Amino acid sequence: MIHRPGGDESRSRGVDRLIRCPGQCDRSDFEAGTGFLEATKMPGKGRLTLTGSLGDVMMESVRAVLSLVRANAEALSIAPEDFDRFDLHVHVPAGATTKDGPSAGDGLATAIASIFTGRAVGSTVAIIGETALPGKVLPVGGVE
Repeated sequence: MIHRPGGDESRSRGVDRLIRCPGQCDRSDFEAGTGFLEATKMPGKGRLTLTGSLGDVMMESVRAVLSLVRANAEALSIAPEDFDRFDLHVHVPAGATTKDGPSAGDGLATAIASIFTGRAVGSTVAIIGETALPGKVLPVGGVE
């Protein structure tokens, strides 16, 4: 599901505070509003660092979507060897809750793909949804 932030509520939460660059993605949460997901890469050996407001489910989601992005690297115009040449750091700033895990999958996959492709995600788009390993976007619970 795609939510387009832009009203006074999203500005007060800081959605417009960052200049967009690859690796940043807004996430939408029906209870907490809009927040950020961030990823960066640096020369290394393919290690993954996870920081921020991450519960066990969210950590599993990051690992799952990293596998999805790796499996689809060529389709995304990412050199497969980049996953072994760079370390990846995923950060979920304050405001995320542990139950965001599955519903943050689409945003996490987008942030990771963004940092490896060098393409920024639009600042007017926030993403919510669970991603299955084969790449299927799953329904968000509680949304009709």
